[in-house]
Amino acid sequence: MTGAMRPSRRGRPILGAIGGAIWGAGAAVLIQQFGLWPLDRDLAFGAPVGAALVSALWGRLGGRRVVTGAAMMIVALGPAIPIALQSATCDVQLTTTSDSQSLANTAPASPFVVDPAVDQAVTVEIPADSGGTTGEVWVEFAGISLLQWPGTVNGALSESIDLANNGRIDFTRLPGVYHIGGTIDGVCSGEGYVRITGNPLAGPVGLGASGAVVLGLALTLLAGRPARIVMPPTARSGALRPGGEPLRLIDATIHSPGLSGNAAVLPGANYVLRDVAGWTDEVREVLDLHSMETRHVIELTETAEHPKVGDQNKVTTHLGEPAVAVDLPHPGPGNAQVVLSTDEGGVAMWHFARTAGGAIDVDGATQRFLIPRFVAPSDEPRRMPELFRSFGSKVLTRLVFPVTDPVFGHLGKRFASRWEAARRPNRFRSFTPDDFDQPEAAEPDWNRLAGGKALLLVHGTFSRAHTGFGGFSRDFVADLDRLYDGRVFAFDHFTLSVDPLENVQWFFANLPKHISLDVDIVCHSRGGLVSRVLAEKQGEVESAGRSVRVDKIVFAGTPNAGTILTEPAYIGDFIDSYTNMMNFASGVRAVDAFEALVAVVKQIAVGAVGGLPGLQAMRPTGLFLQWLNAPATDRRRYFAVAGNFEPAEPGWRHHAADRLMDRIFVEPNDLVVPTTGTFGDNGSSHFPITDRLVLDETHGVNHSGYFADKEVRDRLIDWLTG
Repeated sequence: MTGAMRPSRRGRPILGAIGGAIWGAGAAVLIQQFGLWPLDRDLAFGAPVGAALVSALWGRLGGRRVVTGAAMMIVALGPAIPIALQSATCDVQLTTTSDSQSLANTAPASPFVVDPAVDQAVTVEIPADSGGTTGEVWVEFAGISLLQWPGTVNGALSESIDLANNGRIDFTRLPGVYHIGGTIDGVCSGEGYVRITGNPLAGPVGLGASGAVVLGLALTLLAGRPARIVMPPTARSGALRPGGEPLRLIDATIHSPGLSGNAAVLPGANYVLRDVAGWTDEVREVLDLHSMETRHVIELTETAEHPKVGDQNKVTTHLGEPAVAVDLPHPGPGNAQVVLSTDEGGVAMWHFARTAGGAIDVDGATQRFLIPRFVAPSDEPRRMPELFRSFGSKVLTRLVFPVTDPVFGHLGKRFASRWEAARRPNRFRSFTPDDFDQPEAAEPDWNRLAGGKALLLVHGTFSRAHTGFGGFSRDFVADLDRLYDGRVFAFDHFTLSVDPLENVQWFFANLPKHISLDVDIVCHSRGGLVSRVLAEKQGEVESAGRSVRVDKIVFAGTPNAGTILTEPAYIGDFIDSYTNMMNFASGVRAVDAFEALVAVVKQIAVGAVGGLPGLQAMRPTGLFLQWLNAPATDRRRYFAVAGNFEPAEPGWRHHAADRLMDRIFVEPNDLVVPTTGTFGDNGSSHFPITDRLVLDETHGVNHSGYFADKEVRDRLIDWLTG
């Protein structure tokens, strides 16, 4: 955002400065009272000023950024802190009934100690050979010589200071370190430090200073709380218009037929993304990695639906839902844009500019984004979401990005391929109890793998082996390792830019030439299609003389009959479904998969879905599944895990039931694949799969959560050992 769009946070920095000055002053007195340092000028004024500046910074930027400011303050004030006692020009002697010492031998950290319980007075003496006729003894407090005892001398000075009854201050109730000295006619002087022992909290000064510290810190903490956002005059807010009349806010025009409430355009500053949009730091890091800039945030608050109002201006989504239309100007030459929304229940959705006919709008001067009007329940979820933590309002974030990525080039059909080559390269990797959940792993020991039956793990869309099978526990991986005598490995592969046939071609091309493998396979989602090509279509793949015999395959959530979400009309719903699984229920490195998902979002936004053959391979009506599900004469040992998932969170439950179930799938599903689609009849001679485990909604297992379920893991062991 430009500087004109930056909001202010009134009151917080001032409150922080006031609180800091209070606790800084209290702390300075307590430092003196506890005998840590005398209350000299540097401490008396530096502590409140420094604390005020640091606390003001806390109030302006929040606690996480104060560390830098505090460090800078210490560096700035450090040189002002006295570290050595000035040399005395004449010897000044302190004497009590129990001890005697020259002030020249004292320092702030090693003062002359006086215990009022033993000594009632301290005598300050200057020897008689100085030659002066008048002099004085002084005690400094808060940088000022407040206590002075003048006297007439004949070359010497001696003053006895009664600790309790000196007519000036009761030192027995005001302990601590003091700067003390004596002077004769300006001819000579000596100074040093004395500490009066005692309990600082027994006197009114110590108690008052402690109270000041508590009060000041309380004000400082209050100043650091998220402040009310006060928009500058160039920003806009206004009431939504249920009749559907346009509400223009800066460069956004909102049509909200049937919806009342308030709208405000906020800047894309980090604290808005954190406090209003509820983004975690990981979300911002991923979007920064993809060069996505937050132009601004639109927040809709106090929303309420009025279904019978505004019908003459009604707009709907591609699924026929009542919608709010947001019109935004084109982001400029060389740029594209999307809108990322979270509703009142925390459900996240990606929105792409659409033409009146429903096609992706890439070049329109004004681009329309349709947001479902439904006001979701705002109950917070049972567990803290991984990515977005905004509840109670609709938050629409406008994200703009260059159509030519600075790292991976133009967002055309080759973009996903370049991105995967750099961020998700093809490889074989080991899969042991020590590295199964790590992104880096060694290459498998091929000679060992060829020495007996091996287990191959094949992950699904957006993931890699360490994330797709991250639901496995270390103990479970150890069980697999023992079952296969250490012969367990995984195949990391492209899931977006190539189809499963190309995945298998790479598999054979990169196997060591001398290796012949005999494997069982556990696979997830799209990885099951890769596994089927490997098992069923080797005769149609260039294997370069390499051999892989496939015995058992266990499919978990595999779209063996496809998923309607990958049809062009529903590709946005496919992205939304994965986004909310990552957000609400992933629990396994959601950010890693989110990075891949955002790459797809960018490609959809520029109309380059044709560059995603890995997703198109899952289309129920596509050519790939027609080829894969053709009749065959051989028999296979297939097992299946499928599920029907219903979210527990109210907002997400509505999204899954009303959108995915009622308007898209119209049958039980795990949020990505129809329940029967994993094991049911699909035209292939290998289906239906009769040996299967179907998890109903009581299990609470979605498409990404199969391997975290104990019943699933137990059944895997049964199948693999049977």
